[in-house]
Amino acid sequence: MKAFIAKEPGKAEFVDVKKPEVGPGEILAKVAYAGICATDIALITGETTFVREGLAKYPIRIGHEWAGVVTEVGADVKTIRPGDHVIGDSGVACFDCPTCWSGDVGHCPKVKSVGTINTYDGCFAEYMKMPERLTYKLDPEIDLKEAALIEPASIAMHGIRKSGARFGDKVLVIGTGAIGLTAVGLLKAIGCTVVLVGRRESKLKIGKRMGADYLVNSSEQNVVEELSKLTESGRFGTVMESSGNIDVLYECGQYVKGGGNVVLLGFYEQNIPNFNIDQFIVNDISLLGVAGSAATMPGIIELLRTKKVSFEPLVSAVYDFDQAPFAVERVIQNEGDRIKVLLKF
Repeated sequence: MKAFIAKEPGKAEFVDVKKPEVGPGEILAKVAYAGICATDIALITGETTFVREGLAKYPIRIGHEWAGVVTEVGADVKTIRPGDHVIGDSGVACFDCPTCWSGDVGHCPKVKSVGTINTYDGCFAEYMKMPERLTYKLDPEIDLKEAALIEPASIAMHGIRKSGARFGDKVLVIGTGAIGLTAVGLLKAIGCTVVLVGRRESKLKIGKRMGADYLVNSSEQNVVEELSKLTESGRFGTVMESSGNIDVLYECGQYVKGGGNVVLLGFYEQNIPNFNIDQFIVNDISLLGVAGSAATMPGIIELLRTKKVSFEPLVSAVYDFDQAPFAVERVIQNEGDRIKVLLKF
C-alpha cells in the first residue's frame, strides 16, 4: 500500500509499504479522510522539540487524525464488523500495566503515540490498523470528513471536562486553530456562553459559525478593555488557551478569576522564562495541562450524531491523497488562513 512518510527532517515522500496484518483484537480500516495537523508539519520540517530532544525517530509514518471504513477484523473482535465507519485514538496503550489495569489507558506509561513520537504507524496511508479497544464506531450518517476532526476535538473536550465548565458558565477561549474552534462548538453544545479571542478576522468569523457569542480581535482591540465589558470583573472562571503563544500565556493571569483555571490546549515548543507563577498561587488559580483524548471520543460522536455540534465550518480544503506533498506545502505556505486541511483517500 502507499504511505506518506517523513523520512528525515525536511524530507517527506510516498513509500510503498506492506499492508498491515490484523492480529487478535485488532481491526483494519480503509482510511477515508485524514487531517493534516501542525504536529505533522513540525515532524516533516523537523522544527519541533520532539526532534530536538531526540523523541522522534525517523522514518515516521505521520498522521493521527482520521476516519475510515473497516475492511477486516481479527480474532476475538466483538463490537466492530467490516463495513463499520470508525475513528481511532491517537495513543495506543499497552493494556498490561497497573495504569491500564485501573482503566486509565490514556495515561499508560508505555503508550505509543500514533504517527508522532515513540511511534505507532500513523494514518497517512491507505489502511490503518488499531486495537478494537481504541477504535470507535460511528453512526453511518456522520460525515467522515467531520469525523476526521474528532481527534483534535477530543483534546478540547478533555480540557472542558478538566475545567469543570458547565451549563450557564461564561468561558473565554483564546486561539482560533482547530482545537480552539472545536472547543467553541463543544462549549456551546453543553450550554456555555463563549467569548473567543483571536488575531485574524477570517478565523473569528468561523468562530462565530461555531457558536461563539462574543468575538475579540486582539490585533485591533484592547483585549482587557473588551473583556471588562463582558463580565463584572473582566475575568472568567475558565480560560482555555489554545494558541501555543507564550506571550498570550503571560497574559492569562489577567483574564482568570481567583479560584478559576487556565486550561492549556497547545504546545509552546520552548521553555517559558520569567513566568509569574506566584500570581496563580496567590489567587488560587489552577493551570491544567491537557494531552490526549481521555476517552472523550464517544461523547463527541454522540454530539455529531444528534447534530448538537458540526465541524464542517473548520474544513478549509480537501486534497486527494496523491496530492499530499502539495497539500502539506499549502498548509506551510498558507498557515495564516487555513483551519483544517484534509486528505481524501
